[in-house]
Amino acid sequence: MLSTEHKRFLLLEQGIGSIILNFPLNAGIAWLSVRSLRTVPLWGTTSIAGDTFATAFLLPLITSLIVSRVVAHQVRAGRVAALMAPPDLALRWAERTSARRGALLGLVCMALAALPMIAIFALAGPGELARRPFIWFKAAFAAALGLVVTPVIAWWALADPRLAEAVPARYATGSR
Repeated sequence: MLSTEHKRFLLLEQGIGSIILNFPLNAGIAWLSVRSLRTVPLWGTTSIAGDTFATAFLLPLITSLIVSRVVAHQVRAGRVAALMAPPDLALRWAERTSARRGALLGLVCMALAALPMIAIFALAGPGELARRPFIWFKAAFAAALGLVVTPVIAWWALADPRLAEAVPARYATGSR
């Protein structure tokens, strides 16, 4: 069980914080990528499917690279305690590099988030979106994905054994 400090850090700072960052950032990216189009097709070079798959992979990858450094800095500064590495071998993700964690999580998000979303578009329509609805869709998809993956990435970073070794004075077991 996580301490109150860790729950607040993971859910509020990382979860809600990711929405505040990812929604406008991805709306801006979407606008830049489709500003000259009236509609965005489901398939093609610039498309709903291509963008959704790219977002599902890149968002966890980039988030992992950034959040892992932010978490390490906050642990070293004493703002949050490191967690003990999980003993279960299946949860030993914390020992992987932030790039590996992010890339693997990106592949998982492509399969579990992007693929079902594109299947819904392909089966239930629409076959294209006007520019503004596409921008809203991309921003909402990225914000929702960030809300799910960012706390997980931060938890893995907090449980990184290398971080706990670097800051032994402020070390939490993960429960209170």
